[in-house]
Amino acid sequence: MSVPNIQWLLDRDYLDICYGNPEDNAMTKALVTSLTPYQIIHWRNRLLTEGFTSSDDKGVVYFVVGSVAFCKNINKVLGDYVDMNRVITLLPNEVVNYSHYSHMAPLNLRLNKVGFMLPLGEIVNLGADVIKNLTGYECGVFFKCDYGLKSAESEFVTWDKLTQWLDYTEKHTGCSLNSLFWLFPYQPIDKEYRFAIVDGEVVSGSQYMDFNVSIMEPAISVDIPPGAKSVAVEISKQLCIKDDAYILDVALVSGEYRLIECNAISSSGWYAMDHDALCRSINEKVLSIAMELSL
Repeated sequence: MSVPNIQWLLDRDYLDICYGNPEDNAMTKALVTSLTPYQIIHWRNRLLTEGFTSSDDKGVVYFVVGSVAFCKNINKVLGDYVDMNRVITLLPNEVVNYSHYSHMAPLNLRLNKVGFMLPLGEIVNLGADVIKNLTGYECGVFFKCDYGLKSAESEFVTWDKLTQWLDYTEKHTGCSLNSLFWLFPYQPIDKEYRFAIVDGEVVSGSQYMDFNVSIMEPAISVDIPPGAKSVAVEISKQLCIKDDAYILDVALVSGEYRLIECNAISSSGWYAMDHDALCRSINEKVLSIAMELSL
């Protein structure tokens, strides 16, 4: 059996948000360095608008990188142009739900140790006063959608802003009244770090937020304290996740490193991680999957 050729399909909107100029950024430069062909896909309303040219090479296997919506709808975007059996997204199965894996991390390595989980509709029914009495949280509540491939961002909401947050979440995200949300107390985070896990191994990491600076924006840095990586390695072993690849986020809180959450590697910003190493590792993983499937 011949060895498949890997080609990456990049969501133009995702590149604009995470990387800027799609022809001059860390991801596309790494693909050029590794001699990996790629195409930048333009799409709207689940339809291809431009950017894809099908290959006459029957040995091509496509790896999809982009927003959750792009990856989940890739069958509809490209179904008329390519054999979808040859398209791989690496969207996770096990880290999709926070409740599936969080309990496997030791309490001392978790940012959120104790919380409540309620449907969005029940949060609407109960309202701020009842939830405040139920939880005992004084200043507000940190909401996290249990479903990881979500449109609703995790965020802290003060009690006086709860109605506004509920209205926005119901009308302008991918969540419904049946969507389950975790309710956690406020945690003062100093910094956040992101690590890429491929085949159970930490491939690279990057700092992506520093809450000690006055301007609330990404604080990207290649400087990873040894303790942060050590905790990421330990947590990845404790979680026993079987997904081929995923992202693991770690917070620095009062001098200690703790798990925030896990996410899809193909739909999360890579920031200052080693893009060359990531591209090589992912290509090896995609090639391995393709060989197993006899593509």
